[in-house]
Amino acid sequence: MWKRLANKNVGSVVCLFHLIDIFEHLDENLSWKSHVSHIASKISISVGIIGRSSPSLTALALKTLYYSLVYPYFQYCIIVWGSTYPTNLNHLILLQKRITRIVNKKPFDAHTDPLFKPGFHIVVSVVSVVSVVRNKFIGQMQLYGNLPYKCSIQKKRQIQLFVLDRMNSICPMNFFPTTDTTDTTDTTIWKTGFRYSKFLKFVDIYSLRLGKFMYSYNNNLLTSSFSNFLLRTNQVHCYNTRGSAQFYIPFCRTNIRKFSMIYHGPVFFNKLCSDIRNSLSLYSFQSKIKKYFLSCY
Repeated sequence: MWKRLANKNVGSVVCLFHLIDIFEHLDENLSWKSHVSHIASKISISVGIIGRSSPSLTALALKTLYYSLVYPYFQYCIIVWGSTYPTNLNHLILLQKRITRIVNKKPFDAHTDPLFKPGFHIVVSVVSVVSVVRNKFIGQMQLYGNLPYKCSIQKKRQIQLFVLDRMNSICPMNFFPTTDTTDTTDTTIWKTGFRYSKFLKFVDIYSLRLGKFMYSYNNNLLTSSFSNFLLRTNQVHCYNTRGSAQFYIPFCRTNIRKFSMIYHGPVFFNKLCSDIRNSLSLYSFQSKIKKYFLSCY
C-alpha cells in the first residue's frame, strides 16, 4: 500500500507521516470504527483531566483547556473520517457533550442542547432574601434552576420572581456584567456572569472543515494536486440548467464512496446560500458559517 502511495508522489515526509497516522487504524473493510475508537480513548483522558480540575478553574480556563486538549482530536483530518456511519461517531458525540457540561459547570445528566446555544448565563452565587425568607439562609441559587434547600414550590416561585425583579432592576438581562454588583438594601445579591460555551457540535465541526476545503478549492487556494479533484456541472453536460455553475455530484453505488469528500463536498457546498459561498476571504467564510451553525441551535 505504501509503495502505491509513493508511486503517486504523495509529497513531503510530513504528509507521509500524516497518512501513516490516519491509516494506522484502518481495517480491511475500509471502516473508521477502530480509528474513531482510538481517538475516543485519547479524548477520554483529556476529559478526565479537565473534569478533575474543573472545581478550581473558571469557565474561561476550562474552555481554553477544551480547545487545547480535546478540539485538536476532533478536527484532525476530520474531512477524511468524519463522514462515516453515525453509530461509529456516537462515542465522540457523547464525549463532547460530557466536556460541554464540565465547561459550563452543569450536572452530569443536564441537557446539552441549551449549552450549545449562544447567549448569556447569569448565576446568582449568594442570595440573602430577608423580606421573603427569614428563617433560613439560601445559597448558590440559579435563576432558572431549583433551590438547594427544601421549601415549598410556591415559595420557590416567589423567590425566583423576586430575584428576577431585583436582577432586572440592578442589571438588565441583555447586559453582561463584568464585575460583582452589590445592593446595600435588606435584599443583597452578589452576581457573577459568563457566556455559554458556544461550542460547535461534532457534526458541525466536520461541516466547517469540509466547507473550508470546498471554499479553498472554489477559489483556487489549494495546491495544484487538487486541480482536477472535482468537476462542475457544465463540464459534464452542456445544458443551461440552474445548477450548471455548481459542483457536480457524482453517482455513488456504495456507502464507502458516498462517505468520501468527492460526494459530501459538492452536496454541502451547493446547499450553502450565495452570501456564504461568495465570501471575500476564508476568514469571512469561516465566520459566516459559524454564525449560521450557531443560529440553528
